[in-house]
Amino acid sequence: MSDPVSSPVASDSPLIALRDDGSSSLSAWKDALEAYLAQNPAPDAADAWISAAASAIASSGNLADSLAFLRWRIERAAPGSRDAAYWREAADQAARSDGTLMGMVYDAGFGQRIAPRECLRRLELIAALKRGAKCLHRVYGFGIVRDATTWRENNANVTGVIVDFHGRGEQRFPVKSAAEKLVLLSDDHILSWFFLDPQAVRDAVASAPETVVERALASFGPLSADDLKSRLVSGGIVSADAWSGFFATAKKRLKAAKRVDFPAKKNDPMRLLSETSGFDDTWFARLSGERDLANILKALAEAANAGGTHADAQKAVLADRAAFLIRGAPAKQPWLRLLAAMHAASLALPETCGWKRAAEEMADPAALAEALAHLNAKDVRPALEFLWAYDAEKARAAMEGAAALVYAPTFGEIAKMLLDHEAADNLRAALADAFARKSVRVEWLLWTLRNPKTAREWHLPTATDMAGIILDELEKDYMGERLKAQKNLRERFEKPEWLKATFEGWNREKQVEFFRRLNRSPAWRGGDRQKLQVDLLKLYPELSDALQETSAPKEAPKDVTSARSYREKQAALKKVKEEDLPQNRHEIQIARSYGDLSENYEYKAAKDMEAVLLARIAEMEKQLKLVRPVDFSDVKSDVACPGTRVTIAHAGGAEETFTILGEWDQVPEKKIISSASGLAAALKGRAAGDEVVLPGAEGEGPCRVVRVEPLDAETLAWVK
Repeated sequence: MSDPVSSPVASDSPLIALRDDGSSSLSAWKDALEAYLAQNPAPDAADAWISAAASAIASSGNLADSLAFLRWRIERAAPGSRDAAYWREAADQAARSDGTLMGMVYDAGFGQRIAPRECLRRLELIAALKRGAKCLHRVYGFGIVRDATTWRENNANVTGVIVDFHGRGEQRFPVKSAAEKLVLLSDDHILSWFFLDPQAVRDAVASAPETVVERALASFGPLSADDLKSRLVSGGIVSADAWSGFFATAKKRLKAAKRVDFPAKKNDPMRLLSETSGFDDTWFARLSGERDLANILKALAEAANAGGTHADAQKAVLADRAAFLIRGAPAKQPWLRLLAAMHAASLALPETCGWKRAAEEMADPAALAEALAHLNAKDVRPALEFLWAYDAEKARAAMEGAAALVYAPTFGEIAKMLLDHEAADNLRAALADAFARKSVRVEWLLWTLRNPKTAREWHLPTATDMAGIILDELEKDYMGERLKAQKNLRERFEKPEWLKATFEGWNREKQVEFFRRLNRSPAWRGGDRQKLQVDLLKLYPELSDALQETSAPKEAPKDVTSARSYREKQAALKKVKEEDLPQNRHEIQIARSYGDLSENYEYKAAKDMEAVLLARIAEMEKQLKLVRPVDFSDVKSDVACPGTRVTIAHAGGAEETFTILGEWDQVPEKKIISSASGLAAALKGRAAGDEVVLPGAEGEGPCRVVRVEPLDAETLAWVK
């Protein structure tokens, strides 16, 4: 072998001596290389000597030393500075110490787009999975390796391990699967302790619970109280019934001994006090082997929130795990990459971990909207601030685009962000345009009502002007987050001060017209409609003359509804006639006894309610005469109609299935829609393959009918 080329300032004499002596000493090679690399030799020369050292150490046949040297190489390399091929070659060199392990380097992830630290963890785990090894699986729990062997599967030989899981029986894991899904446990781990000496653990649970909690935190790392309970109860160490007493005693003793830090918030993690003064080597060693994305994100957040500085080796671990998270986060979970990028930037980690690339992804409004929709409320504003600090212009454009895609709470945060940075001109224009076109989304309406000062400054419509638009939104069929926003909007609409502000802007004719519309509106039913009527009559008693004219529905109802809904309507009518009305008349008699009816508020209010109840009875009786109950069991399903399930495909390919039932049937969480809804009307008469434009939360959109089917057994049982 020829001597590696060295730079003029680097002396490689100690390395040449080790090579010529045929030394395989791990410590000697590392010391010589550290001294050599400190002189900043040429990269090619450094790589050549590192490779020579790896070959010499592997020649001894000591696998532990070879893997330790591979770890040294990985830890001293900047994240992303070497490609997958480089680390595959380095792992092949290390595995030469064990002929069996050589064939498993690729199964450990080397040569693939997986962080080298994670690949090494997997390789070390594969090497250690011998008979009797203790391990942990996220689903199966604690297990013991019964055998490392080969078996036949799908007409091929498969090499792997057989693990006996406590209470779960044996499971087979091919090498690659074992490397990804198993975690090796030491004898000191609390689960190993419980396996090796269960009686000692039970005794500790009874007499020294603080010891058990300490061992658990040392084994698993920082845990919230709920997480600790889950680990110990699922592991069979503490029974669920005994948990409260066990934890109360342990907490009291550990607080007195000042051995564990108990956070003020229940959901925050407890940690051993040796870990609270800073993030020590144990914490970083644990993080370096972590591969659960949620746990990595949690650790990055803890480090970022703690502040302070970190040594180069610690920062390398943080950067490596951030890179693992950013690369490994599924495409459908952009919020993981956004949060990882935010924490990485806060920790001043190098760009090579990918945080800037993740931030750039958020320039797409759709990606930003998807990410923000899945963040906890407390993380939305910090995430927006991070993106603004990274690139204000791109962040502003992305937020303006995302504002039309997000739900109510997040829209409010975006609006506040733009306002705080005096960059809300485009948002103001978008809102004004939406109001002008009467196509304001429910989230925007809710925000406008919650921010009256800004609404006035932006010259948005008054309560009187937007009342009709709000009522349009309240009458739409929504689900999920948009249904929550609609309910909040309805609650604000129903406030007496809002109703008063709305009606005061109209003349008598307009008041009567809108009052009639409210009484016909499907946005209110039963008692909710009655309360709204009463509140309005208290404000405007003169509207009582119009009440009798509103008993008929706006449109003639369809002629069928489910037997279930029909019975509910009958029961509601019976309650009004036999309970509410007699109770109201009793209240009238009591109020009459107060005398001086002209100034008797209680009497007037009771009489107003009597008018409401009588109108309601007339309305319900008429509806029950015009509608007949059916069970939809004999409905043909060649086209969409009441009594069918219709599956549609949106323009983007996503499919949804709706069940169309009768006039009074509507259960948003089951996607049961009324035959009187706009969606059902648009689908009526359509067959599989038909193109149709359907109303939706974002306006009308083209869809295709995929199939029309009869009702399923669950729905048929529900309607009866």
